[in-house]
Amino acid sequence: MFAVGVLTIPSALAALGAVPGAINVLGWCALNTYMGVIMGDFRNRHAGCHSIADMAEVVGGVWLREAVGALFIIEWVVIASSGLVGAATALNALSDHAICTVLFVLVVTAVVAVGASIRKFEHLGWVTWVGFASIYAAVLIIV
Repeated sequence: MFAVGVLTIPSALAALGAVPGAINVLGWCALNTYMGVIMGDFRNRHAGCHSIADMAEVVGGVWLREAVGALFIIEWVVIASSGLVGAATALNALSDHAICTVLFVLVVTAVVAVGASIRKFEHLGWVTWVGFASIYAAVLIIV
């Protein structure tokens, strides 16, 4: 999710211009900070809340919790598919053959499945460094 957002900033700034783009970025940062404070305060008042779905249950009951959970699943599917298509498109620059595109999506899906099978945070340190380096390099290439 972070990568998709960061990699769209240069095109957004190109479309908006320097001053409106900076105002837009700062506005979104302020909104995210404000929402984080609201969620933190809500969490402090309701100790049983560990996720946004838990907060939705406190506000609107079980129905709202399930609706928010469904929205999160849809979000994760869209983000995962965006990452798979982006990585396959990058690898497809190596070939123009249609079968290679299908094969590249399969390879990227397998790599993501292997990375997602890691079950403990203590074993994910190297994955975060690889992700950071990849996004940093991508931003430098785009900018």
